[in-house]
Amino acid sequence: MTAKGGTHAVEIAITCPKCQGEGSFKTWDCIDTDKNPELRERLLHDPMLFFYFCPKCFSRIRIDAPCLYIDRGREFMVWLVPDTNMEMSM
Repeated sequence: MTAKGGTHAVEIAITCPKCQGEGSFKTWDCIDTDKNPELRERLLHDPMLFFYFCPKCFSRIRIDAPCLYIDRGREFMVWLVPDTNMEMSM
């Protein structure tokens, strides 16, 4: 785990549901844009921020992890709680 300001990253162990390959994925359970403005840009423009790519079979796996997004400058917070029953298309 790493912490920088209010931002907090976690490393998750992943087992690919298609090929059973093992890997890890870095995600955030809290993103504080005052301390990490680059993560704000990534959140806004990187649709793959919460997806893992299996290095063995190249499957795309959605990571269903909650994340608190804090933007104090805009007086804005979002608590992302993924709905595992919702289908996503890209």
